[in-house]
Amino acid sequence: MGEAEHVLRESWKRLIDAYVSGEIVLRSEKDMENAFARICQSLITESGLPLTVKRQQARRGRRVDVTIEGMKQLLLLQLKLYHDKADWKESPSMPNTVESDLKFAKNHKETYVGIIDTIPSTFRVELPYKMKWQSIKIEKQVFDRLYLSINPKTSPPREILQRILLANGNEI
Repeated sequence: MGEAEHVLRESWKRLIDAYVSGEIVLRSEKDMENAFARICQSLITESGLPLTVKRQQARRGRRVDVTIEGMKQLLLLQLKLYHDKADWKESPSMPNTVESDLKFAKNHKETYVGIIDTIPSTFRVELPYKMKWQSIKIEKQVFDRLYLSINPKTSPPREILQRILLANGNEI
């Protein structure tokens, strides 16, 4: 594992730990992007690695949430906080946004997708990918205080037991 991948994976772990503990409150994808980039930068600084973190860079015809760059290293990360059932809707002209992000990453070893699914029991279309989701559980006191009614009005409330995924494009 290279330095950039180590930073990406460790930053993901720290983001999830901070989210579950309530240290970081994620209301939207923008909150998730800001927190992840801040954690990445902090880890790079404390490790003294020759890497830079950039946000909202145009790559492969799309805006990518976070890039981690170094000498001969470039990793792209699409972050998703699925807290609105509209993210899983599909129309005849467009696939759902979950599938769109997975398709963007598929077969690209430099591309990752990081997802927190806050409403995992909500109905959604079947994805054509086999994914290795993990479960996280938010402590009841933290959940009641911070997340009980944080979702958009168009969506059901967040659940205590949520799903997360960090996948490399070659794993999709």
